[in-house]
Amino acid sequence: MNKKIYKIYLAGPDVFRPDAVEYGKSLSDMVRAAGHVPLFPSDNKFPENAPDLSKQIFDANVAMIKECDVVLANLDDFRGHEPDSGTAWEVGFAHALGKRIIGYRNDGKSMLEKIADGKNIDRDENGMIIEDFGHSLNLMLIHSMDYLIIGDFKAALEQVDKQ
Repeated sequence: MNKKIYKIYLAGPDVFRPDAVEYGKSLSDMVRAAGHVPLFPSDNKFPENAPDLSKQIFDANVAMIKECDVVLANLDDFRGHEPDSGTAWEVGFAHALGKRIIGYRNDGKSMLEKIADGKNIDRDENGMIIEDFGHSLNLMLIHSMDYLIIGDFKAALEQVDKQ
């Protein structure tokens, strides 16, 4: 039986790390070692000082998502209690395209547990209701994915070959 080879888009705020190029290479190497083709946003190259650089990055990432078979999305909290907004958008876009989506995060605490932080409250410091469905992410993200792995990238990558 031949193993299916997937093109895997690596979504997440990892492109903002100080070591983004090296880290992206390590993730891509793991994808290749698993027998698949990585699509990492930082692999795209753009002209220096392009006046429309942000649009070029957007278009290139959209093209990668359209080309991929699977999205592996790093949904760890980023700059607060929620995942990176760009990654959340990519997950929604991939869902709309019918792509297979595997999210991963290291923290499995529910939204209420994270935000209430041990206090007996159901609202945040601004008086807004804290979503309480027992999920570690907003319900729109949870239900747009095929799987959410509580673990690291390697654990999410192992899920790719499981149907």
